[in-house]
Amino acid sequence: MSVEPEMPTKRETRVRPWLRWTVLAILVITGLLQFWLTPFSTDEGQFAYQLSHGQVASFTILNPHPQSGWGLQPLRGLHTYDSDFAVQWSDRFGMTREAGLSGVAGQNADGSNVDTGQLADALVAAAPRPKPQVVPEGQRVTDHATWAFAVVMLAMLGFLVFGNYQPRRMTKWATFWTYVLPFNVGMIWAVSRDAPWDPPMARLPRPEPGDTTYTVPTSLLRPRSSTPLGVRRRGGWAMFLLTSFILYGLVGAVLHDGVGNLLSGPSSKPGWHLVRGGTP
Repeated sequence: MSVEPEMPTKRETRVRPWLRWTVLAILVITGLLQFWLTPFSTDEGQFAYQLSHGQVASFTILNPHPQSGWGLQPLRGLHTYDSDFAVQWSDRFGMTREAGLSGVAGQNADGSNVDTGQLADALVAAAPRPKPQVVPEGQRVTDHATWAFAVVMLAMLGFLVFGNYQPRRMTKWATFWTYVLPFNVGMIWAVSRDAPWDPPMARLPRPEPGDTTYTVPTSLLRPRSSTPLGVRRRGGWAMFLLTSFILYGLVGAVLHDGVGNLLSGPSSKPGWHLVRGGTP
């Protein structure tokens, strides 16, 4: 049932323009950095080609199956790999890529496990000079950047949860699902188009929390009309489904992988016999 909304408070409508543009600039810059630093998923053959041609500046041997949980995870590619090892590397242009090493066995001929240090040494030995640098997990640029991106996300979520305002285009629960879209896309949209950041939307009457339909004086939107106008807000479940199955796949898989494919280089057949079946 629709409830007659109350007019917005002065505090809610007085978001200073410089603050809005500063927040928007931070979101755009960190979103672009996140897009570039998130490893572009590629194939093992491209790593083999770049390694054999001295184009790998540094690399890290990874667990190909990231652990799930609520802990803060470093930036990873948008795919998992059915292999014993995966590798994340930076080329001479600073672009980060990631691939599964399906041609590398997880055990030596004697049945012992191949550890990441053993594998990294073998790959360095197979590369021409200048030799690539081996960077342990936790010391990559992406590991440090994750914390900066998390601070931006937590600040926006804190303002959403504790802020004295109600978004106009969607409920707060729906706005939360918009915020979790990759590369800050949802947060950039919210700051650009919804209250309290967007002045025209902030001037509309304040809806009740969770109300998906409310009535506003049409004169606020159409000065020559006096008929009340119903405004529909998107609810939490609608945005959850939209962000989970459509927008996340579009922004994440299609856009990110598309750019990665456009910037992909030559590929060659891996010669991983150097590290398969025994001590390299």
